[in-house]
Amino acid sequence: MSGRVRRLAPLVLSVVFVLVAGVVVWNASTTGPGGGGAACTSRTPLVVASSTEKSALVESMVARYDRQPGRCADATVVGVPSGIAVDVLAHGWDDSLGPRPDVWTPSSSVWLGVANRRRTTEPAPPGTTGPPPAIPTDVDPSRSIAQNRVVLAVPESVARARFGWPRATLGWPDLAGAVSSGSFTLGKTNPALSTPGLFALLGAFASTPGVPGALDRPELMDDPRALDLEQRIESGVVHYGNTEQEFLRNMADAAVKRGSPSAYVGAIAVQEKAVWDYNRGNPEADVPAPVGATAPAEQLVSFVPRDGTFVSDNPWVTLGWPETSAETRAAADDLRSWFGEPAQQDELRANGFRGSDGSADPALERTTHPAEEGGPTLPVPSAEVVTRAVDLWSTRLRKPANLTLAVDTSGSMACEASWIPPVAPARQEACPKDGQSRLEAVQQQAAGALARLRPGDTLGVWTFSSGSPPYRPAPPTTVGPPGSGNTPADIVARAFPPDFVPTGNTAIYRTARDAITQIRSTADPGRINALVLLTDGEETDDTRPDAVAETMRAVASDPTRPTRLFAIAYSPDAGSEDGGYAKLDQIALSSGGYAYDARDPSTLRKVFNDVISNF
Repeated sequence: MSGRVRRLAPLVLSVVFVLVAGVVVWNASTTGPGGGGAACTSRTPLVVASSTEKSALVESMVARYDRQPGRCADATVVGVPSGIAVDVLAHGWDDSLGPRPDVWTPSSSVWLGVANRRRTTEPAPPGTTGPPPAIPTDVDPSRSIAQNRVVLAVPESVARARFGWPRATLGWPDLAGAVSSGSFTLGKTNPALSTPGLFALLGAFASTPGVPGALDRPELMDDPRALDLEQRIESGVVHYGNTEQEFLRNMADAAVKRGSPSAYVGAIAVQEKAVWDYNRGNPEADVPAPVGATAPAEQLVSFVPRDGTFVSDNPWVTLGWPETSAETRAAADDLRSWFGEPAQQDELRANGFRGSDGSADPALERTTHPAEEGGPTLPVPSAEVVTRAVDLWSTRLRKPANLTLAVDTSGSMACEASWIPPVAPARQEACPKDGQSRLEAVQQQAAGALARLRPGDTLGVWTFSSGSPPYRPAPPTTVGPPGSGNTPADIVARAFPPDFVPTGNTAIYRTARDAITQIRSTADPGRINALVLLTDGEETDDTRPDAVAETMRAVASDPTRPTRLFAIAYSPDAGSEDGGYAKLDQIALSSGGYAYDARDPSTLRKVFNDVISNF
């Protein structure tokens, strides 16, 4: 898996790729004269921004491209979720995501029009610098490198008992009914950021009984019947997120520790490729698959929604920056042509994608277990319709959040944010404190990311270090509109008055246990109840992480008051793969949450945005 900050284990870094700013970057640096292929005599540097579900495979394939003589590109692949790329490319680029791309291959061409529309309707995200590139929208279908259908993935036991798989069909109204009947939960990526989440939102609008044509006429989305269907679906969501792989990893963990992936969610909208990976024991879509990966005992089966689904066409577009050269365009065309050759198309099909013509390897059906009947392929709606749907979701349909942010305020948070501690044995030298501190950087990036919360969500900010108790709790405050004094930025600022001084040690596990317990005591099943905990160090208290993990598992198994932990390991002091970081991941996963890696301080903004995409 690439494009999101990788969770801890297993996290294997090789000489072929490195994690930079929370995205996977691979550099094919060999250049020079060639003797075949496109017959180029030199290679032009080319950066390709790929949607995350295929970026690991694309970078692996590009390694082979680079070994061929006579090719034109010296390619670097950057994995970025399609919706995040939209936000920044609409206004320029954010270097924390990786090098600025020359080529963009999102999951779907729907994002091309959305990016151009957001250029005039949305402000630039923090950290984005212009000018923006020209983004073509009239893309020839032959520029697709692969296809991928969006399906409803359901654990086999649930699919048989509840939905009559493999003979029955399944639609969004059926899932809304299952949620309304109680104790049925859904996984759904954030439709503002993720293609399957977006297509799930649009598919539900298209399937509303009595409201035909909602994807042709945006005003029909305001029909009470359409809104009611969407709200019932959203009420069953456990949380959102910007990648399918976060959900699938939790489903795999639930299968091992709680007997079935349905202990986490009963159904999830994903691309076929994700079902392929999960059923082959590779829920995070690693390339190559982890050594020893085995198929899970309970597989996911797939339904094409009865009223239709969308196909991700994975377009390949060259971005028109002011300085884009003819050589860059030629290199982009050469690499695209290479992906279209039979050998590369076969490799994409052999890894769970459909070819650019929609054809699939026979193993895809054997592995994803589709129901016998499904709906048609729906045309992708206009950027206007997509924008209206996402706006409705953001302002009226999204499941509200009850969020607590717990921030480490131990003495090391006074260190400069950009400081990288020396390795042992020189570890004990004092950190510099002249520039922006770690705590100040956290305040800044938290306030920016939390701006996605809407009025009516609740937010509380705890601080913790050491002592008895080691934390300073704060009751949740209802988020208000600008000027109310209760915006997320206002709430964060009140937790850190100007004279606040970081001090003490780091009682991570006790804080996590007690905070989760308190949140759970007032948890609202109609909200996403969660703790986001950030630490820049390893545990100094004597609380055992396995005991905290047991508490988290008990919380996760209570469907009436679900509460999840999303953890951020910040700065190099936050622990090694098999040390503090691994333990942090252990307790987050036990709650049905996730651990995010910001040990490279430059990734903090990216990581905070990834975390807040869950709400």
